[in-house]
Amino acid sequence: MTQAAGPIIQEPFRSLADVLRCIRAATSPVMPVSIVRAFVAVAEEEGRILSEYAARLDFSRANASKHYIELADRIGPRTGGRKLLAARENPDNRRQKEIRLADHGQQLRDELLAILGG
Repeated sequence: MTQAAGPIIQEPFRSLADVLRCIRAATSPVMPVSIVRAFVAVAEEEGRILSEYAARLDFSRANASKHYIELADRIGPRTGGRKLLAARENPDNRRQKEIRLADHGQQLRDELLAILGG
């Protein structure tokens, strides 16, 4: 007979559910996991260029661009929707944009870290 999972196993799932609620409240109830992964990649390591994040996440450059536009306050001439990320000119190469957390993105990262105990 199998025993029910105890609090040790249940706690990580409770935290995961809290994380998902937090992300959905800040973005959309139906936010695709790939876009969440894009946000987490920037939250873990800010200041990279789009192609570096695309390679790290195994996204095509086109998909990475769509995801970051969805999360951005503004990238290039287009405006984004979620205002979680911001792009700034790379001082070493003006054609490249470094992607960072916008104020709202920093708040979301801090909320997620608090839920996860970090």
